[in-house]
Amino acid sequence: GLAVPFHHDVCNECHAIPKTKEWQTSNENDRLRVFYVAKRTGKYYHWEPFYIGTKADPEFDERLTWEGMSDKIVQAYAMCLLRYSFLILDNAFLVHRPGIKQSNPKEKKWRQKYVNATEKLLEH
Repeated sequence: GLAVPFHHDVCNECHAIPKTKEWQTSNENDRLRVFYVAKRTGKYYHWEPFYIGTKADPEFDERLTWEGMSDKIVQAYAMCLLRYSFLILDNAFLVHRPGIKQSNPKEKKWRQKYVNATEKLLEH
């Protein structure tokens, strides 16, 4: 109960992890193993998994920014077309500091110019 999915209050579907309930209730141990193999399909098509990749993976488009709110969309789309699978690890998780992001109407206002620029790039 002390940990929640990243951006839980801002974009819950972006961080809705397949088999979350089963992962949370699985037995803890000292071994790192693959808990589940998942794809970004069905109700998880918005899922933004954190992953460890290689130079062979589709490139991240650095013109797209976090401020524009679609920074990973091109890379994620390419990975979907290539039918990537993501290995969800057991007994491992990331901690985000400084903490969980809260929805903030003021942030939406200052971000809008970045969102507009990102949308313009994605239209082409």
